[in-house]
Amino acid sequence: MQGLAHITGIDFDKKTVRVVDSGNEKFQTSNLHFVGKAVAAVLQHPEKTANKYLSVASFNVSINEIVAAIEELTGQEYEVTKASSADLQKLGEEKLAKGDYSAFGPLVTAWCYGDGAGHALTPDKSANELLGLQEESLKDTVREWLKKQGKL
Repeated sequence: MQGLAHITGIDFDKKTVRVVDSGNEKFQTSNLHFVGKAVAAVLQHPEKTANKYLSVASFNVSINEIVAAIEELTGQEYEVTKASSADLQKLGEEKLAKGDYSAFGPLVTAWCYGDGAGHALTPDKSANELLGLQEESLKDTVREWLKKQGKL
């Protein structure tokens, strides 16, 4: 759950959040317990899963959807600052050229959340159904995260 603050670039004290490009690019993500269920399902069905590359996801979500869930659940509006994936990519490459390995933060952020990244898990590539896994609720996940952060 700690990763959600990093993903959203959220600052609860300042009521701000960083959004990359439009913030509408969907990406796949999973809760840790969901990963555990997936591993258990793979081990229970070796005939279906042997020698296969499997992708699962709790849900496909955009940063804007996460922000909307946070605002709805907290009843507070957050100021959105925009970050350009192109600028993040450039910054990361400049840092990497100097041997500064903090470059991976901006590089991964640009890769994952930039418009057109295409990292959502499509139904034809998802092993959720094969493993008997149901998508989880973003709102429930955000609610639990906010509780753990002491924000609800």
